[in-house]
Amino acid sequence: VPVLVGAMTAGTVVIYAMGVVGLYLNLELTLVEATVQGAVVFLPAEGAKIAAAIGIVRSDAIAAE
Repeated sequence: VPVLVGAMTAGTVVIYAMGVVGLYLNLELTLVEATVQGAVVFLPAEGAKIAAAIGIVRSDAIAAE
C-alpha cells in the first residue's frame, strides 16, 4: 500500500505541475497564483481519491500488484 500511495502521489504531482506551468505561461499569473488556482484548490479532492483507491485495494475488490 505505501508504494501505491507514493505512485499515486507522484502521478498527481506531475499532472498538477504541468497544469500550473500552463497557467503560469498562458494566463500570465505569478507562480504562486498559478499554484493556488491550479493545484491547491484541488488537493482535498485528490486526497479523497487516493484514500478511496486505497480503500478499494484493501478491500481486495481490485488486486494491487
